[in-house]
Amino acid sequence: MPAQVHIDEVDRRRRRRRSSLNPRRVAVVLLAIGGALLELVPPYERVAFAFDLSIAYPLLKETVPNWLLGILAVALPIVVIVVVSLIATKKGERNYDLQTSLLGLATSLSFTLLLTQIVKVATGGLRPNFLARCQPVLDPNDTILHRVLYCTGDYPIVKEGRKSFFSGHSSFSHASLVYLALYLSRHLNFRRPPIGLKYIICLLPLILAALIALSRVANYWHRWEDVTVGAVVGYGVALLSYRYHHPPSNPDAMGETDKFVGEDEDSEDEGTLPRHTGEIGTDTLQLRGPGNGRVGGSEHILGDAPFVTSPASTPLPPVGNGNVIPLEEHKVDNLVR
Repeated sequence: MPAQVHIDEVDRRRRRRRSSLNPRRVAVVLLAIGGALLELVPPYERVAFAFDLSIAYPLLKETVPNWLLGILAVALPIVVIVVVSLIATKKGERNYDLQTSLLGLATSLSFTLLLTQIVKVATGGLRPNFLARCQPVLDPNDTILHRVLYCTGDYPIVKEGRKSFFSGHSSFSHASLVYLALYLSRHLNFRRPPIGLKYIICLLPLILAALIALSRVANYWHRWEDVTVGAVVGYGVALLSYRYHHPPSNPDAMGETDKFVGEDEDSEDEGTLPRHTGEIGTDTLQLRGPGNGRVGGSEHILGDAPFVTSPASTPLPPVGNGNVIPLEEHKVDNLVR
C-alpha cells in the first residue's frame, strides 16, 4: 500500500509539472503571432540622400537567406536537443526535460522575433544597399544635398531596405544557437578525458551564430553595429530564457545534468575525507570520517559528527585495565557539525 501511495504522488507531481507548461506555451504562441503581424506594418521612412555613400553599396545575393536561417537556427537546434535529451536524460525525466528545453528555445526565438520587429519598424534604419533597392528620383529643388524624393523600385524590396537596425539574422541566430550552447554545456558532462571535447562541442553553435552575423556585413545587408546589437540582444534573450526554464535550484528540470557522464553513484571513497586534529592532554587526537577515527594508536568509532575534546580539570582514575577512559567524563569544548 505505501508503494502505491508513492507512485500516485509521483504521478500527481508529474501532471502538475506538465500543466505548469501550458501558460508558457500560450505566451510563446502570442509572442510569435505578434512578431509575424509586425511584418505587415510599414517601417518608418527616413530621409535619404543620393550622395550618402553609407547607403550606396550594391545589392548582393544573401549568403544566408531566410530559408537557410530557418534550418540553421530552428531545425538544427531542435534536432540536437531531441537527440541529446534521449541520450543524456533519465527515462523518468526525459519527457519533461525535452518539453521544457524545446519550450525554452521557442520562447527565446519568439521573444527575439517580436523585439527585433518592433525596433526595425520603429527606427526604419536604411541598409547599406538602400539606393540600389530604391532606384531614387531626386528632388529637383534640392541641388545641394540631392534628397531622394521617392523610390521607383519594387515596394517589398524597398520596404526591406528600411529595416537595417538591428540585424534580425544576428539576433535570431544568437537567440537560438546561444541557447543551444547553454543546453549542451548543461547536459554534456565528461568526467574523464577528453574533457576538452565538451567545450569544443559547446563552442560550435557560437561560431555558427557569429558566421551568420558576419555574412550580413559581407553582403552589405547590415553594418557592423547592426549585427553587434543583434548579437547582444539574442545572447541576452537566450540566457534569460534558459535560466527561466532551467533554474539551477530546480532538480526536476535537470535530468542527469548534475552528474558526470560515466560517473558511478557508489564510487565515493570514505578514505579521502578530511582529517581534523586536536589535543587531549599530551596525546594527539586525530578525527576522520565514520569508521576511520583514531585516538593515539587505538581505533575508535567516533560517529558521524567529529569533535575535539580536552581533559577535565581533575585527573580521572583509570577504569578497568587502565587503558580506556569513559568519554562521557570529558568536557566537550567544541562540536564540529
